[in-house]
Amino acid sequence: MMALERLGYEVVPFNFADYLRGTGRIANFLYHRLLSGPAVDRLNRDFQRAAEAGMPKYILVDKPIFLWPETVHSLSVSIAPIIQYNLDNPFGQMGEPGWRHLIAAIPAYDLHFVPREINIADYQRAGARAVIRVPLAYEPTVHFPPPADWGEDRRTIDVSFTGSPHDDRAEFLTRLLTEHGIATDIRGDRWQKALKPAIAAQIYKGPSLLDGDYRQRFWDSKICLSFVTHANNDQVAHKSFEIAASGGFLLAEATEEHRQMFEDGKEAVFFTDLDHCARLIREYLPQPELRRQIAEAGRQRGLVAGYSNDARMGQAFAEVRKVPGRP
Repeated sequence: MMALERLGYEVVPFNFADYLRGTGRIANFLYHRLLSGPAVDRLNRDFQRAAEAGMPKYILVDKPIFLWPETVHSLSVSIAPIIQYNLDNPFGQMGEPGWRHLIAAIPAYDLHFVPREINIADYQRAGARAVIRVPLAYEPTVHFPPPADWGEDRRTIDVSFTGSPHDDRAEFLTRLLTEHGIATDIRGDRWQKALKPAIAAQIYKGPSLLDGDYRQRFWDSKICLSFVTHANNDQVAHKSFEIAASGGFLLAEATEEHRQMFEDGKEAVFFTDLDHCARLIREYLPQPELRRQIAEAGRQRGLVAGYSNDARMGQAFAEVRKVPGRP
C-alpha cells in the first residue's frame, strides 16, 4: 500500500483484519478454518459498499481468503477490475486451511499477482483469466542498513535465523548444533514444539519480531541464515531480500533463483547442505571485512536490480495496463 502511494496512486485502505479483532482466540481459529460466520458476512457486505462508495480505478486485495466468489464477481462486473495478490501458495503442500473461497473465486478475478513461476500454471488450471508474476520484495521504510559506524563490535550474534520452523529446519538447526557445535540464535513462533526441550533451551531465544526489531536482528548478526520453504514450492526466500536490504550478511539455501538474484560469493553466499553450511559459517565468521563487503554488494544489487516494493509494484501496474478485456 505504501509503495503504491509513493508511486503516486491514491489508496483507500480496507483492513480485513479489523473484522476478526476482539472475536477471541477460539473464534478466530474457527473463522480461519470455516471461513464463515457473522464477521465474514459483515466483511463481504462492507467491502462491497466501500467499493460502491469510492468507485476506484482498481481494487487490489491481499490474500483475500474471506472474500466470497460472488462478492468478487459483483465487484469485477459493476465497479472496477479486481486484482488478487497473494504471497502464499494455495496449491502448495503446507497443509494450511482456508483456501476454498479464494480458489473458487479465481475465475472471477480480472488478474492475479503471484510470486512464483510455478503458480502461473496453477492459477491458469484453476480458471484464472490473467496471471502476472510479481517477485518477492523488501520494504524500504523497514529494511535499510545500519548507521555507517555500525562496526563488528555491535554484531553480538554469530549466526541467526528469524522465521518459522517449516520443512526440516528444526532438524537442520539441531544437527548444526549437535554435529558441528554451531549454535544458531533462533527467533520465531512454534519453535518450542518443533525443537526438543534440551535443544530449545540452547538456541531458541523468543517469539517472532516485526518491523524495527526484525531489522535489528540482521544488524546484530554476523551471519543471517535464510531457507526457502519447499512445502510452498518456493525457489527464493522473502527473507533473503529483506536481509540484503538491511545490510545483513546473507547465507541462504542454494537454489537456481537465489543465484539469479545474488551472485554467489560476491553479493551473498549459498549453502547446498548441512555440512556445507557449517563449513561456510566457519569460513566467514572470522572475516568481518569480507562479510561487510559481500553484505554491501548484496544491498547494492537490490537497489540496482529493483527488489523493492516500489519497483515491483511499478512493474506490476505497468503490466496491468496490458491485460486485454478491460479499459
